[in-house]
Amino acid sequence: MNKETFNGHRYLEDYPGNFCWNDKYRQQLRKTNSFAECAQLAIEIIGKMPYPEKICQICGPISTGQNSFDQNIYNFAAAINYFSIENFNSTGLIAFDQLPFESIIQRICQMNNHQDYPPVIEELYQPIFESGLIKSFIFLPGWKHSVGAQKEHDIIVGQKLPISYWQEFRLAKLMPPIIRR
Repeated sequence: MNKETFNGHRYLEDYPGNFCWNDKYRQQLRKTNSFAECAQLAIEIIGKMPYPEKICQICGPISTGQNSFDQNIYNFAAAINYFSIENFNSTGLIAFDQLPFESIIQRICQMNNHQDYPPVIEELYQPIFESGLIKSFIFLPGWKHSVGAQKEHDIIVGQKLPISYWQEFRLAKLMPPIIRR
């Protein structure tokens, strides 16, 4: 994977998301200009997902942490894919795919010229957590080295929501690390 492509898509700008994303949602996402608008859209999408009592969200490093941005996105995609509707019978959970928000998060950060860590957790993810629609959270390896994932963890622990922690070997079994050429 490189900055030009991600799972066959032009990096994250046109990443379609999993089954819960449709054309209407993708069009709405492109028009959002704030983290709060993204949160509203996410809550609408999650609210229409099947098996509402089995919806989970993957948490972990993306822009900060031990690995590169590319490796972190790859790890998220592997975990989201693992908890897909196709694997529901074996996992018992369905992941909300938040990856389509990444390119919008980057655009909003540039648009607002965020110098410090942007309020993405407080304005986008915290409202999702507080909605009660996500029933469990799965933290990827390296989350302790991520500013955002630590904030997410603090909020989730404070709300006494269920958390699971994936070990490195579980993630490695899903997808090999990125090989740069």
